[in-house]
Amino acid sequence: MMVKELVKQRSVVGQFIAELRDVEIQKDPLRFRRNLERVGEVMALELSRTLEYEEREVITPLGSAQVETLTLPARRVWNTRSCTCQQEHVSGSVRSMRR
Repeated sequence: MMVKELVKQRSVVGQFIAELRDVEIQKDPLRFRRNLERVGEVMALELSRTLEYEEREVITPLGSAQVETLTLPARRVWNTRSCTCQQEHVSGSVRSMRR
């Protein structure tokens, strides 16, 4: 498991953490809560960099564009007629898997 210490890197997170620890700023609950949200947003961004992505084409009003989107896990669907389990991907394609 990789540990990433955001406070030790040069980042705006250091400012948010400093404000969270500051006795005077802690008296303002709205600002304290907002700084907690900001730290959570940065953590979510860092986490998103470790996820798997796939390139796909997206049609836009100006034409098509190649973009990287999250690779979503397949879900298993039981087919009662054929008594098989199938993996269904978000794109709609289905791969059959015999149990």
